[in-house]
Amino acid sequence: MTRKFEKSIALVGSVWQIVSGIVTMLIYATWIRSQGPGLKIATDKFISLKLLTNNIYIFTVTFGMLYFLVGVINFYLARRLNINKVEVKTPIWFVICGIISLCFMDFIGTLTFIISGLTALARNKSISASQGN
Repeated sequence: MTRKFEKSIALVGSVWQIVSGIVTMLIYATWIRSQGPGLKIATDKFISLKLLTNNIYIFTVTFGMLYFLVGVINFYLARRLNINKVEVKTPIWFVICGIISLCFMDFIGTLTFIISGLTALARNKSISASQGN
């Protein structure tokens, strides 16, 4: 039993997460940061709005970093899937990542990780049956 399908789908999802994290950190966060100084508002409101913009920028960069790190972890786990071994923790991790991606409205990540995780769990049955367990 080969796990080529699960590996390729999980690799696509992890690359998607890595690219999405980089885009969030570099492009989107930079755009948010540039919006603050360009506002023409009274001094008190400008200072509070600048602080709010700065906090949103920090949150966006943190979110992008976490997304990037989870993508790197998923890339490593996808590459590490064994061909003729029953894997339990990694497919469950992929399903959990898919559910979390659904909460963040990341439908590409949701589809790739849920399909990869459920396919790997289903393939575990055939691997254990072929080994006589």
